[in-house]
Amino acid sequence: MSTVRIDLDEVRLKRRLSGNADNAQKVLDLQVMKDCEPYVPADTMNLTRSAQRASDIGSGVVKWDGPYAAAQYYHLPSKSHNKHPLAVMRWFEAAKAVRKAVWLRVAKNAGGGR
Repeated sequence: MSTVRIDLDEVRLKRRLSGNADNAQKVLDLQVMKDCEPYVPADTMNLTRSAQRASDIGSGVVKWDGPYAAAQYYHLPSKSHNKHPLAVMRWFEAAKAVRKAVWLRVAKNAGGGR
């Protein structure tokens, strides 16, 4: 006869940490969207706002959609700087270069890390 032993404390700990990881991902996704905004080209603000519509917060995937999102990101180097003076191509990479340490700290804090 086999015996299975379940350590309920361990199960509770894994469940608690899993919830914190989910929370950390949501907080991180929102922080990435916020920190990328100044780098996203803006005329009507549609591209900037598209991240809120297109992203599945908590999935770890933040995306900007729209018929011209990919062109703005990869192919059109000239940007209007009227609304976003820091607007550039590849705005995620630009924000990451400046804010990566903040993103790591935000995720760690939201996940219960010390």
